[in-house]
Amino acid sequence: MEITDLPSEPAVRESTAVIFVRLTIGSLLFATAAMKIISPAESATLAVAYRIPSLLTATVVHVELAIAALLIFGCWTRKTLATSAVMFGVFGAFSIYRGSMGYESCGCFGSLQVNPWITATLDGLMLLLAAWGAWKSTPSRRKAMPPRLYRASGVYALAALLAAGVLNSPPPPGGRFP
Repeated sequence: MEITDLPSEPAVRESTAVIFVRLTIGSLLFATAAMKIISPAESATLAVAYRIPSLLTATVVHVELAIAALLIFGCWTRKTLATSAVMFGVFGAFSIYRGSMGYESCGCFGSLQVNPWITATLDGLMLLLAAWGAWKSTPSRRKAMPPRLYRASGVYALAALLAAGVLNSPPPPGGRFP
């Protein structure tokens, strides 16, 4: 028996439900990060109001982008869904805090004003969805997944460069970005 004749390990396929969960959550995280990038003045205002260091605000956007890219391309599904469940727990707590303090928006969607109680509900649903997806996903038997990881890294790098360019550029006359 030659080396090429060895039986190959069967491919582990994700269920359609888990694929739907990771694409839904990845798309939501990507969209919220993009909204924050598009309206950096709103993100800066929120950071100043809460005395949040700008580096932390930028880090949250980058983490959202990285997790979104990993989920969309299916890299380490169980771990990224579990991580996103924790993130949505933190986001939900922040939204509940904003709602209990009487604020009109949590600032989670950039310049789009969304009631914090609606956002808290969405965060709770996404937390449950992510936890369910992590529980239902099958652990990867492959030790490496270079093609998917390279694509996810490329999307993240492109989005991160765009974010860095927009967030570090001076505001145009009138103080608002397009």
